[in-house]
Amino acid sequence: MSGEISFDGLVAYDDTANAIELADYLLARTQITCVFGTTVTGDAVYTAEGFLSSVEMSAEMESPVSYSGSITLTGAITKSVNS
Repeated sequence: MSGEISFDGLVAYDDTANAIELADYLLARTQITCVFGTTVTGDAVYTAEGFLSSVEMSAEMESPVSYSGSITLTGAITKSVNS
């Protein structure tokens, strides 16, 4: 099974997981684990592994700096329940 996950967000340079770190993962070809869902107990949480295939930062005048990218999955997406 294969697939791709796209993402975007606002850059926060003081955050431990930021666009600079994502660019480092891309350049080093580091496999990453993606986890998405809610923090509510009993809700579904999805997990997948893959490699970053793109990371882009954009900084327009008078606007917040944003980033976007995509992850190419290397296997199946698994579903679990938040406990």
